[in-house]
Amino acid sequence: MKRTWWTPRTLVVTACIAATAVFAWHAVDKLDLATARERLGVSREVGVIRARLEHALTARLEVVNALAALVALEPDLSPDQFATFARAVTARVANLRSVQLARDAVVSDVYPLAGNEAALGHDLRADPARRAAVEETIRSRSLLLAGPVSLRQGGTAVIGRLPVFVGPAADRFWGLAVVLIDLEPLLAEAGIVDAGIGGAGMVGARGGLDIALRGRDGTGDAGAVFYGSPTIIEDAPVTAPIQFNGGSWQILARPAGGWASLGSDAEMQRSLALEGALLLALIAALVALLRRLEAEPGRLRRAVKDTRRQLQTALDTITEAFAYYDAEDRLVTFNRQYRDFYQESAPAIAEGARFEDVIRYGAAHGQYDLTGRSLEEVVAERLDRHRNPQGTMLQKLGNGRWVQISERRTPDGGIAGIRTDVTDLKEAEDKLRAINETLEERVRERVAELDRVNADLRAEVESNKLLAAVVTAIPNGVTISDARAADNPLIYCNPAFTQITGYTFEEIRGRNCRLLAGEDADPEARRALREGIQAGRQTRVELLNRRKDGTAFWNELAVVPVRNGAGELTHFVGIQRDVTRRREEIRERERMQCQLMESGKFEALGTLAGGIAHEINTPVQYLSDNLGFLKVSFEEMGPVLEACRAVLEAEADAARGEALAALRERFEAVDYDFLMEEIPAAAAQSIDGAERIAQIVRAIREFSHPSDRQESEVDLNAIVETAVTVTRNQWKYQAEVEMDLSREAPIILGNAGELTQVVVNLLVNAAQSIEEQGRSSLGRITIASRRHGSGVELEIGDDGPGIPEEIRSKIFEPFFTTKEPGRGTGQGLAISDAIVRKHGGRMTVRSTIGEGTVFTLTFDPAPTAQGKRAAQGEQIYG
Repeated sequence: MKRTWWTPRTLVVTACIAATAVFAWHAVDKLDLATARERLGVSREVGVIRARLEHALTARLEVVNALAALVALEPDLSPDQFATFARAVTARVANLRSVQLARDAVVSDVYPLAGNEAALGHDLRADPARRAAVEETIRSRSLLLAGPVSLRQGGTAVIGRLPVFVGPAADRFWGLAVVLIDLEPLLAEAGIVDAGIGGAGMVGARGGLDIALRGRDGTGDAGAVFYGSPTIIEDAPVTAPIQFNGGSWQILARPAGGWASLGSDAEMQRSLALEGALLLALIAALVALLRRLEAEPGRLRRAVKDTRRQLQTALDTITEAFAYYDAEDRLVTFNRQYRDFYQESAPAIAEGARFEDVIRYGAAHGQYDLTGRSLEEVVAERLDRHRNPQGTMLQKLGNGRWVQISERRTPDGGIAGIRTDVTDLKEAEDKLRAINETLEERVRERVAELDRVNADLRAEVESNKLLAAVVTAIPNGVTISDARAADNPLIYCNPAFTQITGYTFEEIRGRNCRLLAGEDADPEARRALREGIQAGRQTRVELLNRRKDGTAFWNELAVVPVRNGAGELTHFVGIQRDVTRRREEIRERERMQCQLMESGKFEALGTLAGGIAHEINTPVQYLSDNLGFLKVSFEEMGPVLEACRAVLEAEADAARGEALAALRERFEAVDYDFLMEEIPAAAAQSIDGAERIAQIVRAIREFSHPSDRQESEVDLNAIVETAVTVTRNQWKYQAEVEMDLSREAPIILGNAGELTQVVVNLLVNAAQSIEEQGRSSLGRITIASRRHGSGVELEIGDDGPGIPEEIRSKIFEPFFTTKEPGRGTGQGLAISDAIVRKHGGRMTVRSTIGEGTVFTLTFDPAPTAQGKRAAQGEQIYG
């Protein structure tokens, strides 16, 4: 007979071993899950504390950067300037013990001074406790954090020190910018110390945390513990780095009183105690049964049955699923919960079933979550973990439940395992993890935001340094006045202002900028400046000012309002520029320009002189001939008139008869009808000739008259007629002049002589360009005036050869000419363009090769006297 594999003794021993394993592994799993959950909670609290502490510490250390930047810009910083800066900083950043300057490493300025008097005069390099940190800061040229240290004036603080170097190459050590941060308020702000208590820690998820900080002098996890108990390090604490400019610290934390244990959780203790009692009762019953079986072999079969039933009952009372596979990986025993956990695999779960068959059946029937994996991958992975048990593993079922599996190999090669439904715990853990991740993300975002703020602050400091350097370097004087105080007192001036005016900052501080105004300053400009400041608008004027030594200079002053984020006017920035030389140069340039225009005018007269003489000579010639004719005619008529007088004077009839006979004789001697016809014609022709000469003389006088600097209302049509008259001899043999002058064209404001010179230049150029073609017929010059918007437009064109495109852009340049030597200096168009622009107009040209050229002059209308003054005012003061 084949011997069965079990005996009563082996059966009982196996049951005892299985039950003990179930209890032990179950207890260990519960403790592992509780500890993991507890560490997650502590990590979350530590993340919040770390973010708060980094933010609080970084915000205070930025103060020392700003102070160092201020000193670098103003090495001669006065105590008042330091106090103003420190007062503003301490009002914005709370819990600063003090802000200090240590010139040449000796504390020279302290704010607030009250309570910190003991710090004044402290030579940091002569203090053995401070020397090493100070020398390292100077050597590295970077911000370093020292402490926590006990202060000479009492209390405990951490100290941020940043060396300041000045000079053109920033190579001369000036001293140190220092900030002292009280330790306890800093820790209270981070939540490590309860505000006002100074003590016991932060209330957390398990009644509080034991917290320690290490990293004295900013050395991070390499430094000593300076707050809390050093013993925390030995209890596997949760740690996190605290990073800041100048070093780092490390925070260490555990639950108050240590990590959770079996005796620290009442519910867990009761659960394990109950299961332990059941286990002991089961083992005792099994041992008693074994003794009875051995004592009564005849009742073996029934006893075995009872034993198996009792073992199964005991296993079924356990809340976790239990299964035991032998060395051949066949299922020996299992409890009811094992089948309940794996309902889809239930048909394959039976004594003697191979573990692989159970797993494969379940995988094929939806027992397990196969997301992203094949059935064979799931089976292979599970078999590997089952045959090589390494503690616990999590398994997700097809119905979404989570099972924690704990498997151990028994001495005889079998495998015993417990399955615990941890779905609720897993969901809670996932929620906790999600909350923690969300919190960490928020912390990261907050830290990133703080980093951005710090970066912006550093960038602002650097920008302010650059701006201050630029303002210091620019050659224009710059002043800043306080618009919120009475009479806009000056609060700043740059070195260029001192160079221009002779006044130093100490001499102008608190005074109004009108101290520069002399009695001879333009009242209109001063009024415009005053009204602009009262209205809070940007204003630009030129004023005759006085320097400190009394010398006069022309000051181009621009006043710019500055407003805050709410739109409130806070300051005025004044920009001064000494324009004395520029005004002298402008006057000299205007004088030379007038001379050039006059010389150009007389050059044109020289060109026109021969033609003008010819124009005058023709009427003079026929005027002379007519006068000779009239003289001869009157000589012939003289005897006739004498005979008439004799007739009239004769009293006797005989004498009258003789006189009438003599009259008839003399009358018949002259050609009376010829004289009566020619004498009136000769007189009329002579009058026309005289008027022609007068017209030419008037045109020459108007053209050659020295330019009047005063402007007046000018009729462009009259200008055109004068220019046509003066240039007649230049164009009459080359072209016909066609004029289309609109009587609706408005009057403009200008200088008649200068504008006549422009039209003369254009007419002469047109005639000469047509002459260069050598054509057999006369060309055509057209002149047209018309209204252009509210102004007037004048066009002077010709049908000459046109201007090549490659030189079209150069024709207004001085001394540029395409004419042969002796026919032009290249000044005509340059002078004409300057005159037009002087009159506020513009000259344009369009030209087509072979078709001709048209010059267009556009002017604004003449304003009224009141409108002119308003326009000048806008130009000067606007």
